Parts: sequence; structure tokens; C-alpha cells
Amino acid sequence: MNRIALARTINTLNAIAGLERAMATFYQACAETPEDGRDFWLGLEQEELRHAQHLQRMMEIIAERPEHFEPNRIFNATAIQTFMTYLGSLIERVQTNQIPRTDQHRLLSLARDLEQSLLESKCHELVKTRDAEYLALTRAVIADTVAHKDRIVTRLAATPMPV
Repeated sequence: MNRIALARTINTLNAIAGLERAMATFYQACAETPEDGRDFWLGLEQEELRHAQHLQRMMEIIAERPEHFEPNRIFNATAIQTFMTYLGSLIERVQTNQIPRTDQHRLLSLARDLEQSLLESKCHELVKTRDAEYLALTRAVIADTVAHKDRIVTRLAATPMPV
């Protein structure tokens, strides 16, 4: 991988890791609830933080072994920034109770929508490689993402809308 592609790839992974940390902040804000959902939200927060750690290691692997990687897909930096801005506004609205933490149905709906649009599930498309460590990390992120999307959808279906 040439220097320009390497820098672009690492910058993209870094931005996606930032999204993971922002999602963790969103879930942490949702956990500050008088409801029984605290452990649920904190579990999601921990998963997002683990994803950010995996992405950090993925950046290190690419930097250590750039010859094992070939650029595959370019992500739009503006789209990433727009998503980050939107997520920041949601975090602020939850933290200031503009979106009440007691409205678990709404929080779960937002979480579902965020997860469906997240770029983390596309990180495997960023490069082509046969590097076993990198591929194991991408598989872990994807598997976690699918599992916690399913948990969100299941919990949402069981959570009544407020009256």
C-alpha cells in the first residue's frame, strides 16, 4: 500500500473508532435511567469501547505491515463527520433530558437506527487482505455489531411506547 493510501486508510479507521467511542458515550447517557435498563445500556457501551480498541489495533497492524493490505473502498469523510455531528447532538439531547431517559422506546429506536447506519459493519470493506489478525478483529467487530443490533431490536419489541 502506498503512503497516501496508507494515510487515508488509517485516517478512516481512526474516524470510525471515533464513532465507536461516540456511540459508547450515547449508550452511557442512556444508561443513566431510573428504569431497569441500566445494565443493558452499559453492556452496549462496553461493546462499543471494545470495538474502538479493535479498530485501534487494526490501524497498528496496517501501519506495521502495509504490504499485506490493498485499498478496496474509500469512505466519504464528510459523511462520517455528518454522522458524528448528528450523534453528538443526540448525546447532548439525552444528557440534557430533551430526549427523556424514561422514554426507553424512543432511545431504543434511536439506537436501532444508529446501529443500522453505522459504518463499523463496513470496516471490512476498507482494505483487501489475508492478514489473519486483522481479519479476526474485523470478524469480532461484525459479530458483536450483529449481536447487539439483535438485542436492541428484541428489547425494542418488548418495550411499550409511552402514553
